[in-house]
Amino acid sequence: MNAVQDFEVWSGIQVNTAKTKLMTIDGITANRTDAVTVKYKDEPLAITPEYEAVRYLGFWATPNGNMKSAMDLVFERTIKAKETIQGHPLDPKQAIEVFAAKAVGNFRYLATAPWKRRDLDRLDRLWRQGYKTAWKLNESTANHPWTSPKDMGGMGYTTTLVVIAHTLHAHVDRCMQTEDVA
Repeated sequence: MNAVQDFEVWSGIQVNTAKTKLMTIDGITANRTDAVTVKYKDEPLAITPEYEAVRYLGFWATPNGNMKSAMDLVFERTIKAKETIQGHPLDPKQAIEVFAAKAVGNFRYLATAPWKRRDLDRLDRLWRQGYKTAWKLNESTANHPWTSPKDMGGMGYTTTLVVIAHTLHAHVDRCMQTEDVA
């Protein structure tokens, strides 16, 4: 903490102690028999309980790695993206771009989180509803035209599994490029 304090003095960037929390990341309560106090400028930092989600490196998760809060946020933002284009005056392709930027883009950031199949299916349903909303169609309109490939007569809009596949491919590609450099 002294190094952080030295950096604060050197850089002029103040540490916001109201946002600074101590987290135990081992996930095993039994390992924590002694109370730990970490101080910054002689003030104790708050300790995050294992069940409380906090933002860490852009992800909302509990100290023991539960990302449910982040995943719930993806659902909330997807629903909000659909509501944003409800009754829009845009061309359907423009409305799709607005919806996808908000809903699909938000999911892309968390694509490698530990999603359950039922949650991916629910998210796909919300995306299809958003696609239909962009085209000003009833949500009961058939689903297949939206996500079927273009060469099969569909619109070819993305699905959660496509995003996950692209994300994993990009990660593997980066790993291979790193090996080539080494």
